[in-house]
Amino acid sequence: MRNCKIILGAALIMLQGMAAGLGANAVNPRPLPWVRIPLSRTHKMADSREVIGVNPQPPMSAKNAADGSASTDQRQPVTPNPAASAQTVDSKMADKPAEPDKDKPKPMREVSPKTQTAGPSAPRVEALFTTLTDAKATFDQKSAVFVDARHKDDYDLEHVQGAISLFVEDMDRLYDDALGSVLKDRTLITYCSDPQCGLAAKLADALVARGHTRVFIMLDGMLGWKDAGYPTGKGAGQ
Repeated sequence: MRNCKIILGAALIMLQGMAAGLGANAVNPRPLPWVRIPLSRTHKMADSREVIGVNPQPPMSAKNAADGSASTDQRQPVTPNPAASAQTVDSKMADKPAEPDKDKPKPMREVSPKTQTAGPSAPRVEALFTTLTDAKATFDQKSAVFVDARHKDDYDLEHVQGAISLFVEDMDRLYDDALGSVLKDRTLITYCSDPQCGLAAKLADALVARGHTRVFIMLDGMLGWKDAGYPTGKGAGQ
């Protein structure tokens, strides 16, 4: 009988704790989700054109391409008549009202520091997620550097072919050797093991903090890359 009372008392305490926790979560401005939110919904997905890139230059015609000109205007230039031009200028000067003396200095208007406008602020840079398809497109174009955020042991077992190993926990020690010579505007694609792994996002944010402006996170990770049958390497330098 005594044991039953102890069990009921413990169950009552657990229920009271659960009720208190649920109540606090309900009034929290940022409540914890009942179901785990997929990683793809916690970060923004990049547009394919932003990841792969597009050619902003319009195609040239065959004739323009041959002579190296991008203009499509084929009109012949007209040679001006000096006498007619001088006559036209004289007639315009006669009708034009006299202008004030340009040599006379004009008083400078003081500008209050509060009214001075600053230049445009730099756009906010953030790491975005990208799809496996877009990541593979950059791989085929050789336009991106893939960066493996996992531990070196996992990288040696198998990684995206040609990827650089940069274990995020050793970022400060490994960065210079891994990416120190890579231009800041070069496209970087980080990845880890699978969509639930957070190392790739952590590494991407660290790279943005170091000044890299085009950083994307391959959501599917190494698991998705391998399941798709895309090229992989093993060990260092592959």
